[in-house]
Amino acid sequence: MPALVALQQACFGKREAFDRRLLRELIDNPRSLCRVAVIGGAVAGWCVGRVRRHPRCWSGRVYDLAINPAFRGRGLGIRLARRVLAELRAFGVHRVYLEVRADNTAAIRLYEKLGFHLARSLPHYYGRGRHAISMRLVFG
Repeated sequence: MPALVALQQACFGKREAFDRRLLRELIDNPRSLCRVAVIGGAVAGWCVGRVRRHPRCWSGRVYDLAINPAFRGRGLGIRLARRVLAELRAFGVHRVYLEVRADNTAAIRLYEKLGFHLARSLPHYYGRGRHAISMRLVFG
């Protein structure tokens, strides 16, 4: 848990990082898919998805994708995301959603490579002046 808290703070800063309680909730939830990349004994990154039940179908959500800045540029983010997306699809999910900061162009490009498209803008989602976008992936 301390390594995940440190990863969150390194990637998102204290204002936007998930706290220990939320991390524990994500890990313990039976509908969560948590995948961690470890390199040389250090947590290099993780991706968390969750399955959600709707009256007529299942959907998925990517709650977090975080790569330690020291390990970026190695393709870990796309590999972790692909793994979680494959597991969501195998579960029977037809659509996957996520939110990302509107100014995080690297993450947006990665999600577009995975097939995500803009769903809508989310003004002030992360606080005053810190906007997000919602993205959606539909499995064909």
